[in-house]
Amino acid sequence: MYHNYYIAPGSKENWQVAFTKGNIWGLPKGRESTWGSLNSGDIVFFYVESPRSRVIGYGQIQNAFYDRSPFFADDWGQATRWPLRFKFQVVLPSADPLASRGVSVTDMLKFPRLKRFEQLESRQGEELLRKCQAEMNPNW
Repeated sequence: MYHNYYIAPGSKENWQVAFTKGNIWGLPKGRESTWGSLNSGDIVFFYVESPRSRVIGYGQIQNAFYDRSPFFADDWGQATRWPLRFKFQVVLPSADPLASRGVSVTDMLKFPRLKRFEQLESRQGEELLRKCQAEMNPNW
């Protein structure tokens, strides 16, 4: 089955919110075309920007929806900066992704704009998927 692969960079605080409030992530206005291309079953890699920049797990996108209500740690006021949302199911690791030692991607992904949610080339996504499975799954 063919999947698109995406990388979702965010702060540790925003990932904590995402995992504790129903496995939801969001994109900012202006990213409608990327958000509109998300399909159920696509793979999203969870990338924490600091203190150590690493992919801490991955999941499968379930559905996309629009929601302007505040959600993330750095939202303020009556609206969010990330209304283009999607729900995902965590695939790996089986426990808390924030407790994962994660996988370094600096040797395999050269992102000039790693601060943006981006679609990966199939080759990059497949390589990162294999690396996550090998380093984060004890049964692999």
